[in-house]
Amino acid sequence: MHIPVSFYIRFWLLNTCLASATGVVLILLLPIYSIVGFWSMMIAPCLYQFIMFKIFFGNRRGDFEYEYKLYLTDAHIRSAVLHLYGIRKLTHYILDQTSQLSSASKDIILGVLKGSAYTQDMHLEADIYIKLAELYSKDEDYEKERSFLGKAVEVQPHGLIANFRLAVSFEKSGNAESAIKHYKSALQDPSLTSNQLKEFITSHISRVVVDGPREKPPLPGLRYLTW
Repeated sequence: MHIPVSFYIRFWLLNTCLASATGVVLILLLPIYSIVGFWSMMIAPCLYQFIMFKIFFGNRRGDFEYEYKLYLTDAHIRSAVLHLYGIRKLTHYILDQTSQLSSASKDIILGVLKGSAYTQDMHLEADIYIKLAELYSKDEDYEKERSFLGKAVEVQPHGLIANFRLAVSFEKSGNAESAIKHYKSALQDPSLTSNQLKEFITSHISRVVVDGPREKPPLPGLRYLTW
């Protein structure tokens, strides 16, 4: 999959900053005089670069390509908000998502969904449902999350992002059968041409078959993880 250099830089900067913040948190949690805390803050960003290499060029490449797909989904919605409402509303939409409750973001993209210029854009409709599901997941309203992901799948039955997210949601609820079903549907996305991304999705199917559903994310807070 071709990914522009600008996204590599954006992804690297964001995740390196998060790794640095993790080091700062460690030194705050440990005594100020602790040599362990000091070296944690200094070394964490450096060690993280090995992880970034694996994500960009190694066996975690599928994770990175999935993140790029998510970025394209968000970019599609932002473009529609800008076209329909202008820069001020787009700024409001972006800033609102930094808060814990993103009610304004929901209203804005629902307005886009109802906009006459976009009623025939099925791809945008699916992306909006995916985004609404994400916002409700942020509110811990998992019933609505699955409801909107289900609507996205109705619009695009083999959409990669919607099916993958729905599979993850079913895993969290302990429903292995439905999770596997939607992981397999994601593999049938017509735009899925990347072997790394296919292997990434297939690895989730194998994991659920062997180990059962993973009901909690392994390490919450790491941006590159897909949970």
